[in-house]
Order: sequence, then structure tokens, then C-alpha cells
Amino acid sequence: MSSSTILSIKRSIAVRAVVTPSWKEEAERELSNGISATDQQLAQLELEGQQVVDDVRSQSANPLDPRVQEQVAKSLLLSTLLD
Repeated sequence: MSSSTILSIKRSIAVRAVVTPSWKEEAERELSNGISATDQQLAQLELEGQQVVDDVRSQSANPLDPRVQEQVAKSLLLSTLLD
């Protein structure tokens, strides 16, 4: 009967790389595109959030109802946290 033993050794290593101008430009372009896409998604979410708040206010018979105010406050808080 043979038994197999596995031994793993983990060690940190430093990797040095030469960053070419073309690689740097491509990385900057990808990051910029990602940031733009995220900004657009955030703007869309803010718009949708404001529409929800407006809908809640318009559907309520009494916009001063504490439940409506609570729902609006929650929506506004969520919007603030996303900023």
C-alpha cells in the first residue's frame, strides 16, 4: 500500500514588469471606460430612485402621512448612500 503526501510551500515573490506606453494607454482607456459606465449606471439609478419617490408621493392620498414620509426618507437615504 502506498500513501501519497502533498506538500505545498507558499512564498511571496516580487514580480517586476516593464510597462510599455501602449499598455499604459490601453489600461487607462479601459479604466476610463469602466468609470464612465459606472457613472452612467449611477445616474440611471438616481433617476429611477427619484421617480419612485415621486410616484410614492403622488399615489398617496395624504403626502404628509408618516408612512409616506418614512418611505421617502428611506429612498432619499439610499440615494445619498449611492453618491
